[in-house]
Amino acid sequence: MKSKEVTVKTKVSIAAALGYFILPTDAIFDLTPLVGYTDDLGVLIFALSQVSSSITPEIRNKARTKLGEWFGEIDEDELQDLENKIF
Repeated sequence: MKSKEVTVKTKVSIAAALGYFILPTDAIFDLTPLVGYTDDLGVLIFALSQVSSSITPEIRNKARTKLGEWFGEIDEDELQDLENKIF
């Protein structure tokens, strides 16, 4: 959200997805068996698709640094595996 290289459209997508997750109303009620979280999953997939194309090496390095600050030691193999699935 802080990078000037990320488009306004992408930043709006991030904010909209976060807003959708915290709002008490949903398109599909979350306690509905089996399908309650499908709308949340759709929003998450959409937001990830918007964000993944905007991540630069600089942003990736900043994110790795912040993860280290928050969680301490990070398994580089697990992180690389996760990045490969996203990108």
